Order: sequence, then structure tokens, then C-alpha cells
Amino acid sequence: MIYKVSNSVAANTTEATAEETRLKITKGVIMEWDIGGFDEGADLLHLKIFQSDQQLVPFNREADVYPAMMKRPFWEYFPVTAEPFELVFSAWNEDDSYSHEYWVHVTVMPPFVASLLAVSRGILAKIRTFFGGDE
Repeated sequence: MIYKVSNSVAANTTEATAEETRLKITKGVIMEWDIGGFDEGADLLHLKIFQSDQQLVPFNREADVYPAMMKRPFWEYFPVTAEPFELVFSAWNEDDSYSHEYWVHVTVMPPFVASLLAVSRGILAKIRTFFGGDE
């Protein structure tokens, strides 16, 4: 299942006053993130993503991501097996004049499907590197 959230964050917000958006998801395994934003907010709009009290993106708590700098999807394997089945997006905007928007697509698969996909990705990566490609 693919879930999507987007939000426009008002100007002059700080991490302490970050806007929180909640997204209900199903029990399963987070397999892919696709995070983006518009280039004009390149290093002014900041984002952290949590599930329960655990920060998922980026995984190190002291850091955050700039949605406009995320130019491609990235793989994940994070089981969501306990309530609450929701993601919390914490965003702030250091621009003093304009609001900026981010969007996130997240793919959540049932555990048995996620296991099969993870194994097949590993096998395909090994085949690619055997023939001289990148992993």
C-alpha cells in the first residue's frame, strides 16, 4: 500500500514549534520512502519522520532532511508491528517570508510480501555486481 502526505509549512517556524502531521498506516513493513519538496525551499524546510517515539528519517536524532534535496526514492525495511499504526511528520520552515511544501510517499507491505521483496532485491543486486553493475 502506498500512503501519501503533503503539507505546507508556514514561514518562521522553528524545530521547537514544528508543525506535526499524522498519517494512519496499516500494520506491515515500511519498504520505500519517496520524499520531496520544491526547490525554492531547498535548505530552509526541515523534516523528521517518527513512528511512535522512534525517529525513522533520518535515523540519527540530531539530524533532519531537506525535502527539496531528496531527489530519489530510497529503500527501507522497518517493521511496524505495534500500535500506534501512524507516522508523525515534524516539519519547520526557517524562511522568514514564504511557506514551503513537502510531500512524502511511503510504501507499506504485508510482512510476508516484504520478506520476499527483500530477498529478491538482494539476489538482483548480487547478479548486477557479478556482471559489473552497481549494487
